Amino acid sequence: MAKLKLGVDVGGTFTDVVGINEDGKVYFAKTPSTPEDQSIGVLNGIRALLEELGVAPDCVTGVAHGTTVATNTLLERNGAVTALITTKGFRDVLDIGRQSRPELYDLHARKPASLIPRYLRREADERMDYTGTVLVQLDMEELKKTIHELMEEGAESIAICFLHSYANDENEKKALEVIREIAPDFPVSVSSEILPEFREFERMNTTVMNAYVQPRMQKYVSQLRRRLDENGINSPLTIMQSSGGMMTDQIAAQKSVNTLLSGPAGGVLAAEFLSKITDYHNIITGDLGGTSFDVGIVQNGSIGITGEGVIEGFPVKFPHIDITTIGAGGGSIAWLDAGGALRVGPRSAGAVPGPVCYSKGGTEPTVTDAHAVLGRVGEKLLGGKMHLDVAAARKAIEEKLAVKLNMTVEEVADVKTAVSEAVTNAIIHGYESRIEKITLRCKTCGDTLYIEIEDHGKGMEDVKKAMEPLFTTRPELDRSGMGFSFMEAFMDQVEVSSKPGKGTIVKMQKTIGKGRKVWTTQSL
Repeated sequence: MAKLKLGVDVGGTFTDVVGINEDGKVYFAKTPSTPEDQSIGVLNGIRALLEELGVAPDCVTGVAHGTTVATNTLLERNGAVTALITTKGFRDVLDIGRQSRPELYDLHARKPASLIPRYLRREADERMDYTGTVLVQLDMEELKKTIHELMEEGAESIAICFLHSYANDENEKKALEVIREIAPDFPVSVSSEILPEFREFERMNTTVMNAYVQPRMQKYVSQLRRRLDENGINSPLTIMQSSGGMMTDQIAAQKSVNTLLSGPAGGVLAAEFLSKITDYHNIITGDLGGTSFDVGIVQNGSIGITGEGVIEGFPVKFPHIDITTIGAGGGSIAWLDAGGALRVGPRSAGAVPGPVCYSKGGTEPTVTDAHAVLGRVGEKLLGGKMHLDVAAARKAIEEKLAVKLNMTVEEVADVKTAVSEAVTNAIIHGYESRIEKITLRCKTCGDTLYIEIEDHGKGMEDVKKAMEPLFTTRPELDRSGMGFSFMEAFMDQVEVSSKPGKGTIVKMQKTIGKGRKVWTTQSL
């Protein structure tokens, strides 16, 4: 019987399984993810693939796994109730942080709330200097009392981060021993094991992140290993690291922070491989899942590995592929904040209940629901096995968003189309596809929506001519020349001002709440 290596990628909505036989032939299967226990979805996908190929479980020689468990836990803020024990006087390091300001001129910029509330941060009477010399021995009795208090407060995981423990981890080891005596199986993350490097803020943040996501990751890999064994798949299980390397499931359960970019890392590695066998040596990768959107870069055929980064506003230090992650995916829920502004994410509908159009009990409109209503994803997925309920998606968007915004779904789509055309014109014609800045301004006054799109590109010699249907300055790009015509068809009023060499401003307005204006192609 042919041997088979498996690769598994679990997203917030779907689980993908890829099999490669000894001849290098590739097979794949796709199944819905099971967020209540992702290992079930993995096994469903593996079974589906093995049954399709007629391959026995004992023919599997290895399972390589990219997982978003840690990433989604952080993005959705649903990790363990985590406590911190640190050196006396350093309880507030997480809040103080560094004085660097990513948004230097943003007067309203806010740091993300700490993963550990202040009442769960405790101080230990101990001190080490930068050479590793013990200045104050750890007060063991006081520490025992602190640990009991934290557990009574509901702590599910503990992070230990003492000053200068990278030089001497003696006191951290003693603290770990005390916790093991009290609760042998309690999840504990020790900074000298997670990140034995100087800079207490980054070391503490990284250790806290590990403690925050570790219980969920530990539970997951344990369940997956058990289910694989129960199904006759006794081959090694390896987990993709954020750096692009692999580690055993046991290590992943302990150093879970190293899996924060596990899912998208595989995609960037694939892009690097493609860059070496094709003429495309500079590639931007985009990985859109159910919960997050991840962007990576392959430059001159190589990926960038960094030891420092920021994930959801939190500084981290561990080797990882240079990937930028935001909490916005297909399952990300659209909602209105207290000021009535439309927001998307970071909460996700996941696979269960999932987007409304999946008919699994979802009631909150998601990005996928919007695409379904706009006709971008069709009405069937998974090779026709999954039917999308577009009508239900439309109803959810109308009831949860459009009615509150005093807009119909059609009006939202109209505005989206007009803005898209204006921005595309700015990119293609104004900047000739260069990466430059485009400014979008929006406001409402009564029932009227006002929008401005401004670029500082080459501008137009004759605005009136440019706005004629079918006129285009880039016929080699198969541009239809209907951009301005679409804007005029979908909006109530369009005004364009432009100066050669200075740029273009497109002003549009639309009365909302009245429904879509009936128009035909003759209107263009």
